[in-house]
Amino acid sequence: MSTSASDFDVTILGAGIAGLAAADALLQRQVNVAIIDTGLPGGGSSGAPLVLINPATGRRAKLVEHAEESIIATEDLLKRTAKFAGEIFYSKNGVLRPALTKDLADDFRRSPDKYDWPGEDWISWLDKEPFEKKYPWFGEHSGGLEIPHAFTVVADRYIEFLTDYLRSKGLQTFFETDYNINTSEDQTFSIDLENGRSFSTKAIIYAAGSAITQIPEWDFLPANSIKGQLLDLTFAEELPFNHSVSSMGYFAFNPATPHRLVAGSTYEHHYTHLDTDKEGETYLYKKLERTFPGLPNRRHSKKMWAGERVSLNDHKPVIGAHPELKNRYIIGGLGSKGIIYSPHLAKQLSDLVLDGRPVDLEFSPSRFLDH
Repeated sequence: MSTSASDFDVTILGAGIAGLAAADALLQRQVNVAIIDTGLPGGGSSGAPLVLINPATGRRAKLVEHAEESIIATEDLLKRTAKFAGEIFYSKNGVLRPALTKDLADDFRRSPDKYDWPGEDWISWLDKEPFEKKYPWFGEHSGGLEIPHAFTVVADRYIEFLTDYLRSKGLQTFFETDYNINTSEDQTFSIDLENGRSFSTKAIIYAAGSAITQIPEWDFLPANSIKGQLLDLTFAEELPFNHSVSSMGYFAFNPATPHRLVAGSTYEHHYTHLDTDKEGETYLYKKLERTFPGLPNRRHSKKMWAGERVSLNDHKPVIGAHPELKNRYIIGGLGSKGIIYSPHLAKQLSDLVLDGRPVDLEFSPSRFLDH
């Protein structure tokens, strides 16, 4: 990173969970940080109503890479933010994964032994009868997994409190503004905001979420945008369970709000708009009925939410330096794992930006140069 005088050491483009986590990691190193977003914090997929931190993902209940380090880093940031806010906006209530098909049962049953879990208490399989005895509200299944090291987070509150927390640590924020970036001869940058303000910065981190697909400097990345719709349901009576659920779709539940359940997601790869629609609603209610028979018929009110996220062809995040353009960095491609990955990966990125310490090669943008 350049050592010339600038208003900020680093400017982050994008105020979703990845950008805010990057700001946190840099502020802990006592550097001057600014963050810019054309919208408000969490305006993309980071602002989903309720989100899961689940280390056993996908149809195979595969262990998330770097799961232990990621959950430690994420829980630390959650705790620091909650302490600042004076409000608990998350619950370590675990995730249940009922095997609603035979194929799921085969994969779920293998998961505890197939992957190198940090400890025996991270995952356990229960056959049909004991699982049904403990958790009698699911549809037809062949048993299921218990994932105790999992969290449910009220994401919009988290983003709001985290932004305020980082401001208290010195983060300068510029929201709801367009901007232009100009490169100086010394490879630093001048950023012009639409309100007429300008400032200089030594380095830029792109944390733009799905907007990264529209930025020419990063067009070599094989990035794909995915639309997701959610049902945000409030029932007249309290729901009878304590865990969130992930099986054919996910169902986020926070015990602090026992009438509420968020059902997702539609995972649309081909779409023409980012609005919610009737097709998405129908699809999600079918998932709800398959997982919790009869629940859609209970008296409730509903809202819908839609957002867009980005993933890469190899389904891994991308963090690191631009392979050709000096002092430009990226954190992105986090897919559905942004909330679990961001703090851990942000620490790696801050060490690269400030100390030149390489990131894990599996996450580097350079891995795509030959493709």
